Amino acid sequence: MVGPYFLHYIIRELKFRLTKGWEGHILNYTVFLLIMTVSEDNKNNPNFIGSLDYCLIDILPLLINETFGELRHEKEDLEIGTKLPEMRK
Repeated sequence: MVGPYFLHYIIRELKFRLTKGWEGHILNYTVFLLIMTVSEDNKNNPNFIGSLDYCLIDILPLLINETFGELRHEKEDLEIGTKLPEMRK
């Protein structure tokens, strides 16, 4: 598993690749799972505290967009779910 010090690079690459429509939701969920996995893998490591702080500059805009931005409105739009095959499952 990739440690917390490489998470920044992974998040940046995901942000670069996942840019259209529902890919934003996939991006946010993937980042959430990565953070949870890295946190779980390092829960007994005393040096882990604060090791993800440098990623906040990339993570916070994702959260703000999901909560207050365009992604929030897309989730409310019921028609989008029928347009993409990923959302039909």
